[in-house]
Amino acid sequence: MKIFSVKQALTLFGRFFSTDLRRIFTERTFLTSVFLGSLTLIIPLVLLLSNSETDSLSGGYVTAQSTVFPFIAPFLAALPFAGMYKNEIQTKYSELLKLRRGGRDYGFTRFITVGISGGLALLLPELILLIFSLISIYTDCIDDFKRIVAVIVLAFPFGFAFAVTAQAVTAFTRSKTIALITPEVLYLLFTYSFPYLELDEYYPPLAISPFIYSTPNFANIFVFFAILIAFSIVVTTAYKIKSN
Repeated sequence: MKIFSVKQALTLFGRFFSTDLRRIFTERTFLTSVFLGSLTLIIPLVLLLSNSETDSLSGGYVTAQSTVFPFIAPFLAALPFAGMYKNEIQTKYSELLKLRRGGRDYGFTRFITVGISGGLALLLPELILLIFSLISIYTDCIDDFKRIVAVIVLAFPFGFAFAVTAQAVTAFTRSKTIALITPEVLYLLFTYSFPYLELDEYYPPLAISPFIYSTPNFANIFVFFAILIAFSIVVTTAYKIKSN
């Protein structure tokens, strides 16, 4: 009986999760985020190329990626699904979703899909930038690709971390706008204050544009991600317990 229950739970989880993933790609806010992110990456690359300021694939990619994108990335990550979980609870839509899952809570599944939406909202524009860079700049240097890969692999965890942070903010407010802008405000506050606090090694933009400095410390970057995600899990779990 227990084996059947586990299999049934996994089946329901899989169906719910796949539905949520499909929903990401049909959300207007997700498409808007990808579009805005792509613009903030492609325009700097075009300006660099038009001024003949780069002939290196990695140089062009890294410079374009670190110009504007890292400073609005938390907003872009939060935009697709910010406040969705809280809105579903308030509108009682969550009760319907629970019925579809046989009475089981869907909070964990929603947490994962919200994170994925944020991760993809940043990853896809960077992949689009890579395509434009490959079309515009020829290279056969393996080191070029190593630097670019080092940047791209950070996009998804960065987006995931700030998307779930936005969801965690909804535990304190009914406003979707506040949930949307709070991660960006905190990010900018840390960005401008950390150098004065002599915390340069934890400079937030390094978590998505590691080559702003010449020798990035990836260990510090993943500590940054872990803290954000852990905070979001704790707050979301506490809110769920309080709601029940």
